Amino acid sequence: MGSSPGKGGGVMDWYKAHNVSLAAFLLGMEEQSFFGSGMHWADPGWDTPWPMYGRPLGRPKGPAERVGPATFRRAFEHVSVELNCSGNISAHIDWA
Repeated sequence: MGSSPGKGGGVMDWYKAHNVSLAAFLLGMEEQSFFGSGMHWADPGWDTPWPMYGRPLGRPKGPAERVGPATFRRAFEHVSVELNCSGNISAHIDWA
């Protein structure tokens, strides 16, 4: 993926990687699940104050669903998540 924030050049790639990781986590999370973003232990993503961490999820409206050959979706009270795992992997996280 790209560079870490503040290192120039790859910030968007790093942010995209974070969103893909967060979306994948949200698809499968259960009570007492915890998430940390970073490509490795020394990655500054572990200490980055991501703004979405302070936003409420609410209770899940159900388990993740497969909505396409490689696309998965899950809804919570305050956010919906979609992860497309085909081709150029992408995530869409929509906060209400």
